[in-house]
Amino acid sequence: MKVKATKTCNAENLWTDAVHIKGSGSYLISGTFDATVTVQMSLDNSTFYTVKTHTVSTLQKIDLGDEQGAYFKVGIATGEFASGSAFVASWR
Repeated sequence: MKVKATKTCNAENLWTDAVHIKGSGSYLISGTFDATVTVQMSLDNSTFYTVKTHTVSTLQKIDLGDEQGAYFKVGIATGEFASGSAFVASWR
């Protein structure tokens, strides 16, 4: 799988670029941080909705199981950062 987007989040309101995923993909969250890292999804790459949140490092798979696909981005929303640095990456 090829890495599509990465971002080091050391403040609030930092996000990866949106990645279009058809079928399945993955995302990684790593680092030492006191923050809530949010995964958001959009069908139109315009309006994003929160689908999952994490407060610790993790590697997760996204399995859509359809042909249409969706856009995903990972980051730290406004008000969800206290300290540290979280590295986030997504790929398909």
